Amino acid sequence: MILPEVSIIRARSKPAFLTFQSVCSHLLQKLEYYGIRYSTLSQTTDFLQDCTQDVVLDSHSSSESPVTSGVTQGTVIGPCCSSYTYDLPSRVQSTVWMFADDCLLYREICSMNETKILQGNLDSLPAWEQDCLMEFNPSKCEAITFTKKTKPVEAECRLHNVILTTVTSAKYLGILISSKLSWNTR
Repeated sequence: MILPEVSIIRARSKPAFLTFQSVCSHLLQKLEYYGIRYSTLSQTTDFLQDCTQDVVLDSHSSSESPVTSGVTQGTVIGPCCSSYTYDLPSRVQSTVWMFADDCLLYREICSMNETKILQGNLDSLPAWEQDCLMEFNPSKCEAITFTKKTKPVEAECRLHNVILTTVTSAKYLGILISSKLSWNTR
């Protein structure tokens, strides 16, 4: 029986050093490209322009402040705003899972050739980041290999010429996952 081995890169984005308005403009272009038009696009535009937010705690409100980065949390439109990143899977040969600022890039590893393909996918990310006006933060990215093999295929992964930290367990969406596929990780 051949034991499976899967390498996962957990990539986290960092805030773009761009204005909120330039990201919104890019987002609106992508939404239109994906078929969002007319009143829906107009309402989305109205929502994203001149956004402000305040904080309410124990019935006390802060003064409103302009939203200069990110997407206002708790809004119905929030999930739609990540739609401009949906084309990442078409740019790589590995499987991609995305949620908010988290991205998992994974591939079954049977030989060094698959590790080279995974590294090639990481090498292709800068072009995608530039197109989507975002950037992954290598210091918040990590590599983990899931296997029961005694001698897994080993290779270091790099993003932006930074070697990614290899971990034996990681938290993803509130769940602690272990490289040995064990639920006993603490």
